[in-house]
Amino acid sequence: MAFSTQVIVVLIRTLIPRATNWQHVTFIATNAYVYDYTYHIIFTVHICTRNYEKTFQKLSKTFQKLSKNFPKTLVFLVRNVNDNRKKLSKNFRKTFVFLVRNVND
Repeated sequence: MAFSTQVIVVLIRTLIPRATNWQHVTFIATNAYVYDYTYHIIFTVHICTRNYEKTFQKLSKTFQKLSKNFPKTLVFLVRNVNDNRKKLSKNFRKTFVFLVRNVND
């Protein structure tokens, strides 16, 4: 399974609604490992804008679309790991776990 974090980020950025301002969104791949034939990629999404809630909602909808659009080859499971909203007023960080499974293997 040769999925790189860059490929996943490109997939996500391609499918995100164009209204999202990418100057304010950063994906940081913090870890990647294989477990139970599934490639886990852990991302921190850093949103630095005043309306981070709207941006985050767009991201969440996009992740849901990804899981529907790639049912045979890729399975995206997005799980919220932490929420630091109370600590950061304008800066907003979310950490997700992407489970990417190659069903053909």
